[in-house]
Amino acid sequence: MPAVSVLMPVFNTNIAHLKAAIDSILMQTLHNFELIVLNDSPANQNIATFVKSYRDDRIKYFENPKNLGIANSYNRLVQLAGAEYCAMMNHDDVSLPLRLQKQYDYLQSHIDIG
Repeated sequence: MPAVSVLMPVFNTNIAHLKAAIDSILMQTLHNFELIVLNDSPANQNIATFVKSYRDDRIKYFENPKNLGIANSYNRLVQLAGAEYCAMMNHDDVSLPLRLQKQYDYLQSHIDIG
Protein backbone atom coordinates (compact mmCIF):
# COMPACT_ATOMS: atom_id res chain seq x y z
CA MET A 1 0.00 0.00 0.00
CA PRO A 2 1.36 3.45 -0.85
CA ALA A 3 2.09 5.90 1.96
CA VAL A 4 0.61 8.86 0.05
CA SER A 5 -1.99 9.22 -2.69
CA VAL A 6 -1.26 12.29 -4.81
CA LEU A 7 -4.58 13.50 -6.23
CA MET A 8 -4.46 15.40 -9.53
CA PRO A 9 -7.63 16.50 -11.31
CA VAL A 10 -7.02 17.58 -14.89
CA PHE A 11 -9.22 19.74 -17.10
CA ASN A 12 -8.03 20.69 -20.60
CA THR A 13 -4.60 21.54 -19.27
CA ASN A 14 -1.64 22.48 -21.40
CA ILE A 15 0.44 19.32 -21.89
CA ALA A 16 3.67 21.20 -21.06
CA HIS A 17 2.22 22.22 -17.68
CA LEU A 18 0.93 18.71 -17.04
CA LYS A 19 4.35 17.25 -17.88
CA ALA A 20 6.05 19.59 -15.40
CA ALA A 21 3.53 18.68 -12.71
CA ILE A 22 3.80 14.91 -13.21
CA ASP A 23 7.60 15.00 -13.52
CA SER A 24 7.88 16.96 -10.28
CA ILE A 25 5.93 14.24 -8.47
CA LEU A 26 7.97 11.46 -10.02
CA MET A 27 11.16 13.18 -8.78
CA GLN A 28 10.06 13.10 -5.14
CA THR A 29 12.48 11.74 -2.55
CA LEU A 30 9.57 9.79 -1.05
CA HIS A 31 9.03 6.97 -3.52
CA ASN A 32 6.14 5.16 -1.82
CA PHE A 33 3.24 7.05 -3.39
CA GLU A 34 0.58 6.69 -6.04
CA LEU A 35 -0.27 9.52 -8.42
CA ILE A 36 -3.94 9.42 -9.36
CA VAL A 37 -4.71 11.53 -12.42
CA LEU A 38 -8.41 12.15 -13.08
CA ASN A 39 -9.29 13.63 -16.46
CA ASP A 40 -12.34 15.88 -16.04
CA SER A 41 -12.31 16.66 -19.77
CA PRO A 42 -12.77 13.12 -21.17
CA ALA A 43 -13.33 14.36 -24.73
CA ASN A 44 -9.72 15.59 -24.66
CA GLN A 45 -7.91 12.34 -25.41
CA ASN A 46 -4.57 14.13 -25.75
CA ILE A 47 -4.47 14.09 -21.96
CA ALA A 48 -5.16 10.35 -21.84
CA THR A 49 -2.49 9.63 -24.44
CA PHE A 50 0.07 11.77 -22.66
CA VAL A 51 -0.51 10.39 -19.15
CA LYS A 52 -0.56 6.79 -20.40
CA SER A 53 2.80 7.37 -22.13
CA TYR A 54 4.48 7.27 -18.71
CA ARG A 55 5.72 3.81 -17.85
CA ASP A 56 5.48 4.11 -14.08
CA ASP A 57 3.22 1.79 -12.09
CA ARG A 58 2.68 4.50 -9.49
CA ILE A 59 0.59 6.50 -11.98
CA LYS A 60 -3.12 5.62 -12.12
CA TYR A 61 -5.26 7.23 -14.82
CA PHE A 62 -9.04 7.67 -14.66
CA GLU A 63 -11.63 9.68 -16.58
CA ASN A 64 -14.91 11.19 -15.47
CA PRO A 65 -17.79 10.18 -17.78
CA LYS A 66 -18.48 13.91 -18.26
CA ASN A 67 -17.18 17.19 -16.83
CA LEU A 68 -18.01 17.16 -13.09
CA GLY A 69 -16.03 20.19 -11.93
CA ILE A 70 -13.15 20.49 -9.49
CA ALA A 71 -15.00 19.75 -6.23
CA ASN A 72 -16.68 16.60 -7.51
CA SER A 73 -13.45 15.50 -9.15
CA TYR A 74 -11.56 15.83 -5.86
CA ASN A 75 -14.32 13.87 -4.11
CA ARG A 76 -13.93 11.08 -6.66
CA LEU A 77 -10.14 11.18 -6.30
CA VAL A 78 -10.44 10.72 -2.53
CA GLN A 79 -12.62 7.66 -3.16
CA LEU A 80 -9.98 6.25 -5.54
CA ALA A 81 -7.12 6.87 -3.10
CA GLY A 82 -5.48 3.83 -1.59
CA ALA A 83 -3.11 5.48 0.88
CA GLU A 84 -3.43 6.65 4.45
CA TYR A 85 -2.64 10.24 3.42
CA CYS A 86 -3.72 12.32 0.42
CA ALA A 87 -1.79 15.18 -1.15
CA MET A 88 -3.55 17.63 -3.45
CA MET A 89 -1.75 18.49 -6.69
CA ASN A 90 -3.13 20.80 -9.34
CA HIS A 91 -2.37 19.99 -12.97
CA ASP A 92 -0.24 23.10 -13.38
CA ASP A 93 1.67 22.99 -10.08
CA VAL A 94 5.28 21.96 -9.57
CA SER A 95 6.41 20.32 -6.34
CA LEU A 96 9.91 20.57 -4.92
CA PRO A 97 11.61 17.17 -4.48
CA LEU A 98 11.21 17.02 -0.68
CA ARG A 99 7.52 18.01 -0.62
CA LEU A 100 5.95 14.60 -0.02
CA GLN A 101 8.66 13.44 2.38
CA LYS A 102 8.34 16.56 4.54
CA GLN A 103 4.55 16.38 4.61
CA TYR A 104 4.58 12.66 5.36
CA ASP A 105 7.16 13.00 8.15
CA TYR A 106 5.23 15.87 9.71
CA LEU A 107 1.95 13.95 9.71
CA GLN A 108 3.62 10.82 11.07
CA SER A 109 5.12 12.75 13.99
CA HIS A 110 2.21 15.08 14.80
CA ILE A 111 -1.03 13.29 14.13
CA ASP A 112 -2.35 10.38 16.10
CA ILE A 113 -4.59 8.43 13.76
CA GLY A 114 -6.27 6.25 16.32
